[in-house]
Amino acid sequence: MTGGDHAAARCKWAAWVNFGDAVCLGTVGIGCSAALCSHVTFNAGARVNPWTFKQDTPYRFQAKHQTYYAGARYWYRKVYSGWWTGASMQFQEYNCGGFFSSETEEGNAYGLALAGGYSLVLCRHLNLDLGIGMWGGMTEFSEYSCPRCGRVISSGIKPFLRPNELIVSLVWIF
Repeated sequence: MTGGDHAAARCKWAAWVNFGDAVCLGTVGIGCSAALCSHVTFNAGARVNPWTFKQDTPYRFQAKHQTYYAGARYWYRKVYSGWWTGASMQFQEYNCGGFFSSETEEGNAYGLALAGGYSLVLCRHLNLDLGIGMWGGMTEFSEYSCPRCGRVISSGIKPFLRPNELIVSLVWIF
């Protein structure tokens, strides 16, 4: 057994909380992963934002969503330490708007995400993951003139490419 294989056998599972998701108006992000071999992990997780701000005023804004993803990371050194790159499939149900105008958009987005980062080992069972990701795909949407009136100004299917996540996660390794 090589050193990397030994690490994969010892560290098979991990769970994390991503504090970087909170940058998106208090989004909560959690996830878990399993080592498939000494350089690859399978990852799954969710991000949720149920908040609406200034709800009782005409100037309310929100970035409400629920996002689910599953994918894999490739670890250049060994699982749960050092540099990694990853890819995942994602689905998101969203309702956001009111930031710069009264228009809001809601819909379902689906696509592929790419991310990269570094996992700093703090102690035997605790890491700090730092990284960034982008995702692109298609969204089925409806755009409204204001959050309260419900007048549709456009709808359809359109492609998108945007930042996906800022990763600042505490990772517990089992």
